[in-house]
Amino acid sequence: MIIKELWLTHFGKFHDFHMELGPSMNIISGGNEAGKSTVYHFIEAMFFGARRLRGRAASSDMYSRFQPWEGKNSYEGTMIFEHQGMTYRLYRNFYKTEVSVTLVCLDTNKVIPLPDGTLENFIENFTEENFENTIGVAQTQSRLSRSFARTLQTQAVNMAMTGSSRLRLDSALECLERERRRLRRGSADGELEALGKKETYCRQELEENRQRLEMLDGELEKFSEEDLKRKLESSEKGLESCQMAIGALSEKLSQHAAQAGRNRAPLSPRQPPLGSHGSSTDRPSYGLTSHGHDPRLEKTGSRLPVWLYGVLLVAGILTGVILAGIHEHIPLPALRLFLVLTAFLMVCGLLGFVRGIFEQRRELSGRAFDEERHRSIRESDGEEESHGREAAGLQMELARMEEKKRALEQRHKICLQALEQYRQIRERRAWEQEQYSRISNTLEDVIEEDQRLRDKIREEKKEELCVDTARKILEELAGEIHESFGKPLADRASELMNRITGEERQFIINEKLEMMVDNSQDFVPVSRLSEGALEQLYLAVRLGAAKLLFKDATVPLILDDTFAYYDDQRLRTVLSWFASEYKGQVIVLTCQHRECDILDGLNEDYNYVNLER
Repeated sequence: MIIKELWLTHFGKFHDFHMELGPSMNIISGGNEAGKSTVYHFIEAMFFGARRLRGRAASSDMYSRFQPWEGKNSYEGTMIFEHQGMTYRLYRNFYKTEVSVTLVCLDTNKVIPLPDGTLENFIENFTEENFENTIGVAQTQSRLSRSFARTLQTQAVNMAMTGSSRLRLDSALECLERERRRLRRGSADGELEALGKKETYCRQELEENRQRLEMLDGELEKFSEEDLKRKLESSEKGLESCQMAIGALSEKLSQHAAQAGRNRAPLSPRQPPLGSHGSSTDRPSYGLTSHGHDPRLEKTGSRLPVWLYGVLLVAGILTGVILAGIHEHIPLPALRLFLVLTAFLMVCGLLGFVRGIFEQRRELSGRAFDEERHRSIRESDGEEESHGREAAGLQMELARMEEKKRALEQRHKICLQALEQYRQIRERRAWEQEQYSRISNTLEDVIEEDQRLRDKIREEKKEELCVDTARKILEELAGEIHESFGKPLADRASELMNRITGEERQFIINEKLEMMVDNSQDFVPVSRLSEGALEQLYLAVRLGAAKLLFKDATVPLILDDTFAYYDDQRLRTVLSWFASEYKGQVIVLTCQHRECDILDGLNEDYNYVNLER
């Protein structure tokens, strides 16, 4: 594969930026912040898409890092590359709501489908992980990831066992590991322990429930429902008859009270005979005092006797006769006076005499009335006394019936309470019996589930043993087959390092891609080498791994400020090796001019791109 053109339409700081690349050595130069790393990641994004992460990592993923500075709704680019004699145009839209990829063969104008959005169908094993650990060396990221060791093992094992690199050992191991985690995660040990606790709890509850049932049975034996109903019916009948008797006694008492009221009503006074000057409304009716006499007699005793009024009348008549005989001899004023006195005596005497006679008649009539009334009262008192004795008897009978009613009500209340208590105990026992049945059923289910889980655990143990055995066999096989690629990889890295450094040293690479230096006495960790030597060693291992993964396929080598720790001599050796022996395209992104000066000194041809033009 040879990258011929790059169109950074909208990517990071670049807007409609175009560059052409040569088929062999390419130097892309620019100072700090010129966009060298942006170009590197643009090539990576065109190959594999712009990764988008989630959560906190989303703020620093490739998609977020290289969003266009201008026109953020347009996030796209184009790459033109040549592969196996055919020219292709690859277009990608990275914008999150319009993600798309289009590959067109410019020689045939045919659209090439990319189901997974990558170019792995063109170059076998051309994955993002392999790119990042072999031909794509990002700035300060020359070290290989630990997971890449499994990729190389997979490649060697697949080729040794099947002859195909599409059968992935790492995928098989990952699948076995997922299955192992699933079995561990889905292990029923925790459920079995929880069921054991639940079974213990159910048995305790069942025993407590059984004890409560026995206690309630003992309480129910103290009661007889038929006896309680019979006593309740008896008390209800007694209350009914008692209530009827009380009603009858109350009615009789009411009748006696009404009769006594009529007997105690005041008698209508009998009016004595009156003269032509009086009427019944002119005098009030009097009753007896508390001493048994009429108060009218007291008033009569305080007036003048009737005979005295007669004397006055006679005196008036005599005075008038005398005045008639001697009026001629009496002066007129005196005569008038005597006439007035005579008239006064006659009127007073006449009125007093008439009034006295009337009062005497009324007194005689009042005495007769009082005697009749006294007789009526004596008769009424006799009847009242008889009614009183009868009413007292009725009251006593009523009080006795009320007392009997209260006793019956108390008895009825006790019966009701006892019957209600009996029903509550019976309902509680029914509820406890239902609980007992429910707990028994739950216990049976728990025991059945316990047995099922134990069977499941046994099966899972068998499956887990099978998974562990298969995983162990594959890992042992990978370790054994590592010898088939580990030594060639180490030899190739050692050869390149010896050419770069000019020293004869042998490097050892184990199955985890951990490198050590063989100094003929011991294996020394490469961490003791200088930073520059480590960078060179990592590059040598990357190139050896690329040879193992991509075989004879020509893939571009992209280096982003990889030579910062190289001295001039070793940089010259590396660039000379690239120019003479590396069969693919090399793209070097640098902030210095050493690479150009060295290539010019070696008289090597290269394509130069200045990002600051």
